[in-house]
Amino acid sequence: LGRIAKRPQWGAPPGTLNAAMLIVLMLVMARFTPALWAARYQIPMVAVGVAVVAWLLGPANGTPPSVDVRRRRHQLSRTKRGAQEIAVFAIVGALATQWWSPHLWLWPSEIATFVKTPYPNREVVVAKDVGATVDIRMGSPTVTATGIARNEELGPGKVIVYDDDYGAFPTLFWNDRYDDKIVYVPSGPDWLSRVEAQDPTWAFVSYGDPSYSKMLEANSGWELIGILYVENWGVVFRRKR
Repeated sequence: LGRIAKRPQWGAPPGTLNAAMLIVLMLVMARFTPALWAARYQIPMVAVGVAVVAWLLGPANGTPPSVDVRRRRHQLSRTKRGAQEIAVFAIVGALATQWWSPHLWLWPSEIATFVKTPYPNREVVVAKDVGATVDIRMGSPTVTATGIARNEELGPGKVIVYDDDYGAFPTLFWNDRYDDKIVYVPSGPDWLSRVEAQDPTWAFVSYGDPSYSKMLEANSGWELIGILYVENWGVVFRRKR
């Protein structure tokens, strides 16, 4: 604008223009982020924000190197004080978040519960067995009884099938040795017949799948084992032989 109006005094220092572009970039990121509530998606935005803060506190936003030593020392003191204030704010904010958030950490006594549990049962210790207030995500993602049965029944080459709505965590279908076979069978009206063609030992089915009610019938050829994932997105059945 200063160049267009032929008024150089209207121009901004290069550092200010760079910071303005970073701020615009932050706004674009905030607008188009896939999930503003999910911190893992906002890491680039935080990095850009740190650069803007560095510009605000640093000499590039208006204190050229040619000024006298006293002013430069004042700028340095201002920068250090600002950095300390930001550090205090970050620490207090982190502690406050831990205070009101779910129990998403483990005390040494709770970690000891995992250590004392022998392998392989250690891999299927759920949160409620670690502590009454421990968040469900801090324990095993697999229900204990189902996880033990998975290791015992799904041996080398044994097949477990699953439908469309499997909860986005297919790794739970493997045993601890990773030697069973996982087969995806798309949901549909003939799902059970296509499942049986795979000669499976287990089958995971979501509650919304029409085959779920059919598999619960006494003459279905399937036996209910129970919930696999602790967030209860579906159940596993054992095929009767």
